[in-house]
Amino acid sequence: MIETDDGRPDDVAWLAAALVVIRDTDPETYREIRSGPWQVHVVAGQAELVAESGPPGETLASAVTLCRDTFVSRSDVENDAGLFGVPGTVFLAGVLVCWGAEAAGNPIVHKLGVDSTGGNMEGKEVRFGIFNSALFATVTTDASCGAVNAMHDSFTPLGGFIPLFNIELGEIIFGGVGAGLYGMIVYIVLAVFIAGLMVGRTPEYLGKKIESYDVKVAAIAVLLMAFSILGFSGWAVLTPWGQAGENNSGPHGLTEILYAFSSCTGNNGSAFAGLTGNPANGDPHYNVTLAFAVLG
Repeated sequence: MIETDDGRPDDVAWLAAALVVIRDTDPETYREIRSGPWQVHVVAGQAELVAESGPPGETLASAVTLCRDTFVSRSDVENDAGLFGVPGTVFLAGVLVCWGAEAAGNPIVHKLGVDSTGGNMEGKEVRFGIFNSALFATVTTDASCGAVNAMHDSFTPLGGFIPLFNIELGEIIFGGVGAGLYGMIVYIVLAVFIAGLMVGRTPEYLGKKIESYDVKVAAIAVLLMAFSILGFSGWAVLTPWGQAGENNSGPHGLTEILYAFSSCTGNNGSAFAGLTGNPANGDPHYNVTLAFAVLG
């Protein structure tokens, strides 16, 4: 896609000429431009390539590639197996659990004698169905994508638990995108440190010793995320402004609040959309606290 600052023909002509030069001098970059999900912006005679945000499938694929290029050493089979085996297991388990819960349907509906052999289709599009909705919800929260094709607020309790768990895990399945990579590093540092304490040797990863500073920073990162989610959620649950935004009472309402602050803290963007940040009384607390959660 070509986008110019004012649509002048000379901007487009300049860009076309620049692409010809790139094609002749750097074929690899030219192929990347032609095949990748890029937008080409031309502003004041300067062109820049901007990556478009793709669907969750592309986002997860990018995360896997980033994880491979950053950590895989090819000489340490155990390290490589752990980096891909653990996230892969969590990802597969999440998809199967979410799919199974949604396919089983709503137990309350079953008790009413209503035929729900098609599973829990509330909040889902017929063209996607149960499996694609469960897969999409899992992938979009494994990495910090946030796009949805079904309403997570309408999932069954166990089905809705999976996207919530993925976000609160830090969106580190294959390192995610955005904040996911250094989130994965935080877990690696803590795991190596604890393992080092257990065997009585200095913790080391990829040839680098894990010092006390590294462990302290990793611990602070974990505690800050927990404080942001639990602190703001607890405040909202115990105050009138927090309860005013709920669409459901009881455990479901609690999950709406918890998911909102988890999503903002994890920089995800999806939601249990029954919660409103703009209640009828116009109270701004949700907008302010969710903004601070994003900064956290």
